[in-house]
Amino acid sequence: MKIFHLDLPSKIIYKKNKISKIDHSSVAEIFSITAIQSCFDISIDEHWHSNKYGFPLSRTEITTFMTHREAWKRITEEKPAFHLIIEENISIDFDLNDAIRDLENLPDDWDVFFPYDMYQVAEEESQLKNVELLNENVREKRELEAYLLSFNWGSSIYFINLNGAQKLLETSVIKQTVEDEMISLTAVDRLNMYYSEVSWFNIRNHPEKNNIEREEIILDTILSYNVWTEDDNKLLHEVLKIISTTASELNIPLILQGGSHLG
Repeated sequence: MKIFHLDLPSKIIYKKNKISKIDHSSVAEIFSITAIQSCFDISIDEHWHSNKYGFPLSRTEITTFMTHREAWKRITEEKPAFHLIIEENISIDFDLNDAIRDLENLPDDWDVFFPYDMYQVAEEESQLKNVELLNENVREKRELEAYLLSFNWGSSIYFINLNGAQKLLETSVIKQTVEDEMISLTAVDRLNMYYSEVSWFNIRNHPEKNNIEREEIILDTILSYNVWTEDDNKLLHEVLKIISTTASELNIPLILQGGSHLG
C-alpha cells in the first residue's frame, strides 16, 4: 500500500490547529502531491454548479479535485492492491495493519472506502448545535447546505484500489466537488463507494476544513442578488396606483395588505 499525501490550496483553513503526522510504517510508502492548478486532460463546466446551487464552484474546489485526480493517475501506474489518499489535515496515527484487515473484509466489488460515516457525524453536529432549541423546525434541526447530500461528505481520507482509480479517471468534466462526484458516480452504479465507522480512526479528532473562497463566493452571490427587477418595480407602481384610485373613489381611509399588523 502507498499513501498519497495531498497539499491543499491556500484558501483552505482549519477550525483547529492542523497537525500533519504520518507514521513511517513498513507497510506503506508515502508520496506527497502538491496542489495541482491545471490539467490538460479534463475540462471545467463553468455553469453546472451555478445552475444547480446558485453560485459557481470555487477555484479552491477545482484545484482540490485536480490534486485528487493526480493521485488517481499515479495509482493506475502502481501494483499494490489498494492505496490511501489523505489531505493535509489528516494525521496517520493509527496502525495501518488494522486498516488493511478491514479492507480485506470489504465486499470484493469495492472501489473506494471512507473510514467514517458522515451521516452520523452530521447528525451529531446537528444535535450539538440545537441542544437548547425547543420544538425546532426542520431547517433549525439541520440547515441544508449546497452539497449533493445537503452536507459536506468530505474528501480528507479514503482508501482506493486500481479499479476505483480507473473509474474515477473516466470523469472528463469538473462540475462539482470531488466527493460529490464520487457520490454521484455511486448513485448511477459507476463506482462502488463504501463507508463505515471504524475502531482505528475517528474523523472527529482531525481538524475540519473550511473553504474561505467558497464562503466568499456565497456571500458575494447573496449580496449581489436583487430580488426586485425593473419589471417588478413597474408592476408595483401600477398596483399602488390602482389601490390609491380605488381608495379615493370609495372614500376608504386605510387599506391593509396581507401581512399587515396593527398593535
